[in-house]
Amino acid sequence: MARNVPTNPNAAIRRRAYLALAAASFVAGLLYRFPPEQYSFYPRCPVLALTGWQCPGCGMTRALAALLHGHFAEALRWNPLVLLVVAAFLAWVVTACLGRRTAWPKLPDFALVGMLVASAAFMIVRNLP
Repeated sequence: MARNVPTNPNAAIRRRAYLALAAASFVAGLLYRFPPEQYSFYPRCPVLALTGWQCPGCGMTRALAALLHGHFAEALRWNPLVLLVVAAFLAWVVTACLGRRTAWPKLPDFALVGMLVASAAFMIVRNLP
């Protein structure tokens, strides 16, 4: 006879956070041991391959590898958005490990358009000669 066991939503949130943290730890170990500058098995950016332009995410793998080695200036040179991405990921993991539900903020349309314009501007500026 099956018992009705109440599900704990906080436990599911924590499991996802621990899984994300384990995956991030694995990737960090891979990046630390096999820097992208020395190994060619990392995927190439399709935007860069097709257009020759660096997208807003280009250089993120190398920037993360530089951060892991403590080279902050080099990481910012590869992609200045790396600190924002790492900070957002760590904030989500800490919040989720504490068992709190996280949700994407409900942004107004003008904010989404503004982020798209800012991303496009970042892409154009970083590709200027």
